[in-house]
Order: sequence, then structure tokens, then C-alpha cells
Amino acid sequence: MSGFNFARSQGRNVSLRKGIPPKDKDTLKDVKIPTNLPNLSPPALNPELLVNLSTLHKKRDESYLNLQNSIARALILNGEGLGLLLQENHLLPKKLKDALLSKFWQAGQANVDLFTTVTQTRRSLLVPALARDPVVKDIAETSSADDMLFGKDFGVKVAAARALAKSGKELVAPQTSSLPRVSQPNVGRGPGDPRSLLDIQKTCVAQYVRWGRKMYKEGAIPKLRIKLRDVTGTR
Repeated sequence: MSGFNFARSQGRNVSLRKGIPPKDKDTLKDVKIPTNLPNLSPPALNPELLVNLSTLHKKRDESYLNLQNSIARALILNGEGLGLLLQENHLLPKKLKDALLSKFWQAGQANVDLFTTVTQTRRSLLVPALARDPVVKDIAETSSADDMLFGKDFGVKVAAARALAKSGKELVAPQTSSLPRVSQPNVGRGPGDPRSLLDIQKTCVAQYVRWGRKMYKEGAIPKLRIKLRDVTGTR
């Protein structure tokens, strides 16, 4: 290894352990994402989820988003370097040019893979925190990232799922019967005082007659011309 390469590798090792100097970091922050490359912008956290997340979850996701911004800058600089190489390719031997293009391409692939891995990591860290709301959690698990971490139509999907769940509950809700509940008489209250079958019949019919008259007064059914003795045959 030449003296120059050795010094350069040593400098990289120091930077990897301690970070780059603040002035160099500020220079990197000046790299802006071109407006014609919106996919280089990290997906934003869906505002509908903020109420479900703790401060810890929000801060952690913000840290990962900042990491993606750094990866995006690396991709932009990589692309600019590749563009310069292609513009001046006639000045380089073909073998060297092909080798450089291959390295630039691989560097770009590595950064793209890291960018998408961070997106998947952000999602996987947030989904368990949504367990308190099963509807939101289920949709988050099946959604895909675009400009938003869980998709631009996430809020629409949640609203539709809630409406569907509400309609389903209304369809299966138990229907209350308009018929009165007939109490079953106590056939034997005690020794020597049993009620006969006729007594039971009279009690049940009487309750239905009273119900029928009540429903007539409320206008629910036509007038019932029925008396207890018409049914039981007693006076």
C-alpha cells in the first residue's frame, strides 16, 4: 500500500469511529434533493398514526428518517459523480472507465438497498405499537410505503374499514321480539297447592289477551275482540 493510500485509509478509520468534522457535515446538509427525484425523499410518517404512538416511537422514527436523508444525499452525490464520469469518458481508457462505472453502480445499489431497508425497519418498529387499535394495525401490516410510510390512502382505508365493521355489527345485532315474555307459573308452590293444567292455560292466555289489547291501543294491530272465557270455556 502506498503512503497516500495508507494515510487515506487511516483517515477513514478515524472518521468511522468519531464521525466527520462538523464543517464537512454542514457541507453535506447543503445537498438538496432534486425536485424531479421525489423518490429520494424518505416516506413521511402518516399523521393519522400520531395519536397511537408514544413520544419514544415518534423520536425513534424521526432518527431513522434523518438517516434516510443522509442516504439520499449519498445517492445524489454518487449520481453526480457518475454523470461527470460519463461526460468525460473519452478522456479515460475503456478498461478504467468500465471499472469506475461498475463501482459507481454498485455503490448506488448499496445505498438504495440501505434506504429501503430503513423504510422497512421503520414500519416494523411502529406496527406493534398500534396493537391497541386492531383496525389500524391490520391495515398498517398490509399497506405499502409510497410518499407516506404506510401509504397515502391509509386514512381512507381505515375509515372504510371502520364503516364496514359498524355495518356488520348492525346486521348481526339481536332483534328484539315484539311478543311479550310469558312467565311460566310455578306449578307447585308447596304441598297441597298444585296448579292444574287449566290454571296454567288461563294464565298464559290472559297475558296474551292483555298484550293484544295494549298493542291495539298503540295502533300496532287491529282490534282484538277476545275474552278470557272465549278461550278457556269458563266464566
